[in-house]
Formats: sequence, C-alpha cells, structure tokens
Amino acid sequence: MKIRKLMLVVLAMTACGANAFARPWDSVGVYWREAKTVVQINEGNANVWPGSRLHALMDAIGADANWDFVNATETVVIRCGRNTTAATCTFRFVSGVGVSSEPRQITAMVPLTELASAGFNAKVAEFAPVEFLNSNGDRFAAEISAGELRIRASKR
Repeated sequence: MKIRKLMLVVLAMTACGANAFARPWDSVGVYWREAKTVVQINEGNANVWPGSRLHALMDAIGADANWDFVNATETVVIRCGRNTTAATCTFRFVSGVGVSSEPRQITAMVPLTELASAGFNAKVAEFAPVEFLNSNGDRFAAEISAGELRIRASKR
C-alpha cells in the first residue's frame, strides 16, 4: 500500500511539471528594478539529469556553445554559455518594444526572424516552456510559440 501511495505522489509531481523546480545544483535569480530586469540562471550537472533545460532551449534556438543576442531596440540582451555538463544565462530586459514590465514581472517577445538575422536559426517552430523556480519565488519561463521566443520572469 505504501508503494502505491509513493507511486501516486511521484506521478502527481511529474504531471504538475516538477521540472520547474530547482535541482540541487541549479540557481535562478530575478533582479527587478523599474528601469531594468536582470535574470541569472545557472544549471549544473546537465549530463546527470535527463533533459537539461538551458541546453534544450539553446538547441531549439540554434545556438552552439554561446548565445549572445541583442535585439534591434536593445530592450532584450541574452548572454548564454554552456559546456557538456553545465550552462549559464544572463537575460537583461528594459521596457520598450517587445518588452512589457509590470511591478515585479516582465514579459518579452522576440520574433524568430530577429534571432535569425543575428545568426540564430531556430530549429523548431514550437518549443514547450522551460521553467525555473527558486525557493524565494523567483520564476523564469521561456518558450517558442507563434514565431516568437516568449520569456516571462517574475519576483515574488
């Protein structure tokens, strides 16, 4: 009976998107100010856990070891690097074209055509959201949908 309950708990966690929670060697920080928002993500031991989220996002965008991108209006800056076992990204957002900011949260949309003009050719038209959440309630999510890279970040 205990095994059955344990299996139900594990299945429920999987169904609820347990991959959004931080793994022991991951970190996410959302630093929100009225003028700009910065998000720092570190993901370690990518070769141990199946499905490194930052690696998958960089693969979907068409990035190799580095992903350095600044949009035309300089409202979105993305700097990522990775190796076989780890990845790190810094995202900077300023309110303006493609970026909407509300108290303690931002939403950014970058057309895939703009990424392509910077040399990043998205390999997929749709990409399920990757999410990061820390114990303080900082949250980050990115997805590819309707021809755009969509990013959401919030601070509790």
